Amino acid sequence: MKAEKKETKAEIKAEQKPEKITHTVKKGDTLRAIAAKYLGKASRANEIASVNKLATDILKVGRVLVIPKK
Repeated sequence: MKAEKKETKAEIKAEQKPEKITHTVKKGDTLRAIAAKYLGKASRANEIASVNKLATDILKVGRVLVIPKK
């Protein structure tokens, strides 16, 4: 008989927890375009700004933004 591997609580939690979604800003990106791509509506750009504590909608190329859950 093969021994069955028992999962630890940490492994089970890791499987259940979805990875966070990020986006690396590229030249020409806007918060509205990123929101439309990931959240389905450009009008949700303020949610991305809030999660990332952005004081302005000007994005720096190379910045990694955390995308909130849908």
